[in-house]
Amino acid sequence: KDLKYILPPHIWALQELDKIKQQKLWQNGNVKLYYSQLSDVLRSYIELRFKLPAMEQTTEEIMTSLHKGVVKQKLKEPLHQFLSMSDFVKFAKAQPDLNDNENAIHIIQDFINQTKPLEKEQTEKPK
Repeated sequence: KDLKYILPPHIWALQELDKIKQQKLWQNGNVKLYYSQLSDVLRSYIELRFKLPAMEQTTEEIMTSLHKGVVKQKLKEPLHQFLSMSDFVKFAKAQPDLNDNENAIHIIQDFINQTKPLEKEQTEKPK
């Protein structure tokens, strides 16, 4: 079974980020794979958490979908930076610096931690 659909989205996504971190992809020169995997986890999380078709959307479409009622503006800024950077790496062969690579995973972790359901929401599972 795919844990993605069994676990709460934030738990699944944070576990995936840990796996990516352990692979040390960008440290071993696999920058494009690193950003692809991070982007996939982020997009899957957005899809599962906010019920948006993020896997099929462009960065700009995702940012538009995550309007004010969905995600606070201050959370969108770093997200937009990450997704744009990710696009540049994947499609324009950009080589981000070490800080960008290090920050990329933290941006996503922060976003997940800031947008995960509150404990109360989680315990009120429909019977």
